[in-house]
Amino acid sequence: TMSTKTYEITAPGFVCTNDCFTGIISVDDYFWVLPLTNTQLIRFHRTTGESVLYNSWPGSVSMSNQPFLSGAYDGRSRTLWFPPYKANYVVSFRVDDAAVDYCPLWPVGLGTGSYRFWGGFIERTYLWMAPHSANSLVRVTIDSCDMKFWPLPVVDSYNYGGITFDGHQTAWLSPFELTA
Repeated sequence: TMSTKTYEITAPGFVCTNDCFTGIISVDDYFWVLPLTNTQLIRFHRTTGESVLYNSWPGSVSMSNQPFLSGAYDGRSRTLWFPPYKANYVVSFRVDDAAVDYCPLWPVGLGTGSYRFWGGFIERTYLWMAPHSANSLVRVTIDSCDMKFWPLPVVDSYNYGGITFDGHQTAWLSPFELTA
């Protein structure tokens, strides 16, 4: 049987009135609600509804409107990973101690555009990111932030709108405005 619950965000300091969030990730007894038009990551306790706000990001990371469109969870390191949409870097957030870090360098030759990535998933020790205005599929080694990329066909200014892994060996990209 499926049931639903609704919780009010009561975290002190929360401010946002519309298009606030882009997704949710379940970790243990908590839901992590991912920011869209704000810079506030919210953690909800799944039973009590208690909410906590996190909004301390590294100063080098540009956290303008729509910094991320998605996130992925690495259970091995207990870390949320955020592929950048309008943010300028890949960001990581450890759920146990709220430590935030980012990957400071992009590989030479990778064109990221202004609406960089839309979606990502964890596969073993890698974060894979779907290009939106970027020109390539990118794999980030999550222990070191080393990146490798594979150029993909670019037909329009926005390429793909999501990515998933089939659990075996293939990453599947959903087209956004790609016509070929």
